[in-house]
Order: sequence, then structure tokens, then C-alpha cells
Amino acid sequence: GVSPLIVVLPTGAGKSLSFMIPALLPDAGTTVVITPLVALAEDLLIRCKDAKVDCILYGRGPLRMATVIIVVTESAVTGSFNQFILDIHLKGRLDRIVLDEVHKLMMDSNFRPKLDDIRKLALPVQYVSLTATLPSSLLERYNDFMCFHEPTVIREVNKKPRVRYRIQRISDEDLKKDTKQLLNGELEFCHGIEKVLVFCRSRGECDSWARQFNCGVYYSDSKEKSETLKNWKAGLLFATGALGAGVDIKNIKSVIHLGVPYGAINFDQEVGRGGREGQSVDSIILIADGDFIKLLAEDASTLPPDEAAMRELIVTSECRRVGLSQYMNGISQGMSCTELDGEMCDNCLATTSGVSARKRRLEEDEEGVRQRKRVTIYKERERQLQQVEMDRGSRLEEMIERHEWLQDKCAVCWLVHDTIEREHVTKECDVLTDELGERYAKFRTKISYRSNTSCYGCGRPGDLCEGYKNKRGCRGRDVVLPLVILAYVNLDLGYRDGIRELAQREFVDLKDFCIWMTERRKFLGENGTNAWAVWEGILQRKSEFS
Repeated sequence: GVSPLIVVLPTGAGKSLSFMIPALLPDAGTTVVITPLVALAEDLLIRCKDAKVDCILYGRGPLRMATVIIVVTESAVTGSFNQFILDIHLKGRLDRIVLDEVHKLMMDSNFRPKLDDIRKLALPVQYVSLTATLPSSLLERYNDFMCFHEPTVIREVNKKPRVRYRIQRISDEDLKKDTKQLLNGELEFCHGIEKVLVFCRSRGECDSWARQFNCGVYYSDSKEKSETLKNWKAGLLFATGALGAGVDIKNIKSVIHLGVPYGAINFDQEVGRGGREGQSVDSIILIADGDFIKLLAEDASTLPPDEAAMRELIVTSECRRVGLSQYMNGISQGMSCTELDGEMCDNCLATTSGVSARKRRLEEDEEGVRQRKRVTIYKERERQLQQVEMDRGSRLEEMIERHEWLQDKCAVCWLVHDTIEREHVTKECDVLTDELGERYAKFRTKISYRSNTSCYGCGRPGDLCEGYKNKRGCRGRDVVLPLVILAYVNLDLGYRDGIRELAQREFVDLKDFCIWMTERRKFLGENGTNAWAVWEGILQRKSEFS
């Protein structure tokens, strides 16, 4: 593919598809995805598996040459991992190296030395860089740092029209009391599974507030951070910037920053945790009067661009969106809330035009809520159907495994006596002979399957027997019909009532049952017979009483 490739797309726009789709191609090699945070790595692993992409997380479980190998930055610079991907490359299987959330690799001093080590790999494969936030000034620095010559850049303007930006000044004396009051106010407006994400400037601050609200905390070295996200169903969560990039969390209605955020890039990423499903999100910065006055007194020209953009958003009396969008997308791309026809920031809302725009937006929001409810109902139905398919696949897999397991054993002895008998095969079992009054092999000649239903040899549905499908002949042993017949004729086994319930009828005699047993039936998505459905019932009941 094109290399180097830099993809700058808004949060939720599908950056990950740039490597997931190629990974699904028939001739796909290996893609290595390097991401700065463990939470990001775990989230990517889940998304890849949901998309049926062969994927592993380096350092978790057995090491193998998967189609996608996800690795956190700390592990990516180790000698063992370098040797691992070098071996993949020498085998001609390494397609590309993907650097995820590259803005963080550049902006965070903890990651820059590691990025330098990654650059020194210099393998002749495609390099793909992904981020939602990469201002032009940072893009130039990144290209210089990585020694990229004329990279191909795919960029979509970062607008965030559904974000309502707001700055809340609080007196220094009442800082804690007023902060708690505002957080309680946000909680009051949470409905059902809605969430409020609060970013703090330190772990200590996270812990202190979490104790007061009896809720979860998330920061980089927390041993329970994965469990915390899993258990966060609604309400508050306090976090550091470790949760600020890439992780896909649904139903966040408000993103609140306690104090001045660490630069506009991190702020933009952290705000992007909210509204992942297209709904409006409140972005609120709570700032003490003393800190606000300090920001106001600073000379913006002496600040790094990222901090200057953050200062402008906080202290401006004009639209807060303009300066942020100019920094993120370029001067020519600066847009106000009104020009964007987006949610109103607090400054725009204070104007007359802002009030009317707000009213129109509320009407649109109400329609949006109704639309999301319809989508939620549809998605729930889709989830239920997927669960049914998964259950169906699991049941079918269990049936095939048991069928294979019984091939060298007597299935009748296993069912009747719960013993593993290998001295004779199923069709030669004396128990079956006694029940039928003749050898099973002779009795079997009286039974015939309907055409295009099941394999005559092993009893599986035709599409589940390779010999039947490929017309090569089947060498498998039938352990289906003997058990089904035995389950019907031997009343002591207790299967007769279940068979009647499945058939929704009574049988005149064994001959009548055998005719029904070989009739066509679609079961678990496969064209088979009634016998195959009865056989699954036998396996289910057998497992319950084992």
C-alpha cells in the first residue's frame, strides 16, 4: 500500500478500518499495530475479534503469527519484540506497521524516546500513522522526526459540531464545594445508562474525588483499570489523561475537566470520549478564579502553540470553537458555532442569535433522541439475532465434537452404561441387538434417508460431512441413528417423551418412528433430518445428568 500514510480522522470515523479491512483479505499478511496505552490495546483487540479479524495482543497468551498483532509502546521497543517482527518480515509475511494515536507519541515526553526506537526499525514495509488530532504544526514535526518524505495524508476537518463548550469559573474559597455541587447537578440530569467522565490533573485528585462520590477511578498504573471500565455502567468516573485517547465508551453525556487541561490536543482527544454515538455532549472546564487570572495575564506569544490554543479557548469572550478549530485544522478552517450550525458554546449562547439557535438545536436534539431510541431497539434486535447465531454455532460445534469423539467407541454403551467401550463398535453392540431383536446391521438396511439430507455413512447432515460434500465416500461410523433408535425403543432411558414433544405427534410403531426419523428437517441452520435434531436432544440431556 501507499507509504508512509497518515490518517487524521475525527473520533469514531473509522481510522481502525485502515488496517482491519486489509487484514480480512484472503492473502493478508501480518499487520503490527503499536499503540501507546494498554486500554487502547485491549479495546482494539475486542474490536478486531468482533470483526472476525485474527488478532493477538503481544504479551497476553501464546505468541504466534496472527494477521493483526497489537502491542503497547513499552513492549514494542524491546529486543524480543524487535526480533519477533524481524522474523515475520524475513518470512515475507509483514505487510505494515501501524502507529496508533501518534499525537500522544509526539506530545508525551514519556513516549518520544520510544518513538525514536520504533523509527530506527526502518523495515521496508508500509507505515501507517493514525490519529484524530494532528494540527499542521505537529504534522510537520512528526514528519521530520520520523524522516517521512512527502507522506500521503488523509485528513477530515475536525469539527465536533455536537460538543457544547463551556467554561465555569469558581471562586478559590468555594472551589471544592462548588465543584461538588456542579458534579451533583450533572448527575441529576443523567438518565439510565448515561455517564459523566471527569478528568483530573493527578491521580491523587482522582482518588480524592472518587472517595467522595463512591465511584471508579482510572489512571495508567491502576491494576484494576480494565475492570473499572467494564463495571462502569452509569454515573461518574474520575480519570487522568490515560483515558483520553481512542477507547470507545458509549453513553458519555458530559466530559468535565477539573482545572486547566494539559494542552489543546489532549483536551480535544479527551472531549472526544463523549458523544461516540452522535449525541450531543457537554464539555465543561471548571477553573478557579486565580488560575483564570493567571492565564489571562500570560503572553500567548511566549507559550507553546498547544498551550496557547488552550489558553485562547478558556479566556476568549468570542466563540470558543473558532480558535480551537483554527489550531486543529488550520487558520482557514476556523468556524464559529453559528457557521458550523452546531451546538452553542457558552459565549455564543449568550447572544440573541445564540438563543434562537439553541431553541432550534433543542428541537433537533429531541428528534435525535427519538431516532436513537429507534436505533437502540434495532441494535438490540440485531444483538439478539447475533446471540442466537452464536448459540446455534456453539451447539453445532458441540454436536460435531461429540460425533468425532464417539467414532472409536461404542455410543450405545456410553449412553446406557456411561462407559467407554472400545472392544466393539456401536453397530455390533449386544445391547442394541437385544432391543431390536436382530443385529443392527440387518435392521439398518430397512432405513433410508431422503435424498440430499444426511450422509448414509456417518449420519451427519450432508453439508457437515466432507466425504458426502466432495462425493469421495464417507469412512465415518454412524453414531446418530443407533442412539436415536435406542432412545426411542428403551423406555427406561427416559427419552421417549422428549421425542414426542419434538415430533408433535404419536408414533404407531418403530417403523412409523423410523420413517419420521429420516424425514428432512432444517436444524441449527443445516439441512438434515429429524434424527439429527433428536440426537442433539440426547446429547443435551446426557450432559445435564453427567
